[in-house]
Amino acid sequence: MKKTLTLIMTFLLIFTCLSGCGDSEEGTDGDVVVIKVGHVSPESHPVQVAFENFAERVAERSNGSMKVEVYPASQLGSEREMIEMTMAGSMEIFYSGSQTLGLFCDAVNFQGLPFFFTGDKPAARDFFEIYGDEIAQVFDDELGIHIVWTDNSAYGQASATKKIVMPEDLEGVKIRTLETEMMIKTYEVLGALASPVNTSEVYTALQNGTIDAATSNTILLDMFNWKEVTDYYLNSQMFVDMGVTFYTNAWFDSLTAEQQTILTEELDAFTVEYSELFDAAEADIIEKLEGEGVEVTNPTPEQFDAWIEAVQPVYDWFKETYGDKYPKLDEYIEAAAEINAKYVG
Repeated sequence: MKKTLTLIMTFLLIFTCLSGCGDSEEGTDGDVVVIKVGHVSPESHPVQVAFENFAERVAERSNGSMKVEVYPASQLGSEREMIEMTMAGSMEIFYSGSQTLGLFCDAVNFQGLPFFFTGDKPAARDFFEIYGDEIAQVFDDELGIHIVWTDNSAYGQASATKKIVMPEDLEGVKIRTLETEMMIKTYEVLGALASPVNTSEVYTALQNGTIDAATSNTILLDMFNWKEVTDYYLNSQMFVDMGVTFYTNAWFDSLTAEQQTILTEELDAFTVEYSELFDAAEADIIEKLEGEGVEVTNPTPEQFDAWIEAVQPVYDWFKETYGDKYPKLDEYIEAAAEINAKYVG
């Protein structure tokens, strides 16, 4: 009996060892660095396409030792939730507009000021070529995260029934905002009723009248099909910010030197490709929206001036409330104005 039991135990031990060795040789997930990437945009969005290409390149260059899993359309949670997940280590890379990350660090909130970049994305790119490193260093110091500045978009106002053209048209309008103090404050100054709504819930909120309007860019209006429940779009470009792709320094340090090189170089390539894809997607987007029944208003220079004047109290509030956190605020505002002038006639 004892011999039989001994033989059985020996067999089980050998089987377990062989099974373990087989998994190692076959390169199971235990031997692979799995990189979860999350964002809120739909699967058809340029950021998803660029991340899928990024995933292929990383897998190829690492000979399969790095596996990137991309989760679009808020599959892993809201922007705030995914930021918290990334910093907690339950996902590795997150992409969003930088304003949402501003909930966790004040370094970049100033560029959420309305009409800070009237020169659209090219102005934002130029500004962050100059100041991006010093701003990213603050995130590094305070949150222990590494920022890769990435394109985002210009936001206007989509409305279901009421046409918005001038600042006074926002009076009493229930409008969706991002979950940022700056955006909420701006709409309060303009007399609107600001309501943070997650991207995945905007369609239903517009459809059932929970909100009258939504802060949106043209890409989201099209790809999330918000155009189906939108009659009007004001292409105000009120908010323009850079996007951020980020990961924690602690996670990056856990990678091998070779893996760090692959990640760094391929995120740089992702950023360039995404910018090109985004620009191409936006090229004919206004015409497309108009063709599908959305009335698009592009403000005249005089109307832009009226909007800019109407939001000046937001600048006063921001300087009074947060001026001590931004010793270079006046320099940033002046630099942005000079850059904007290159793109606005």
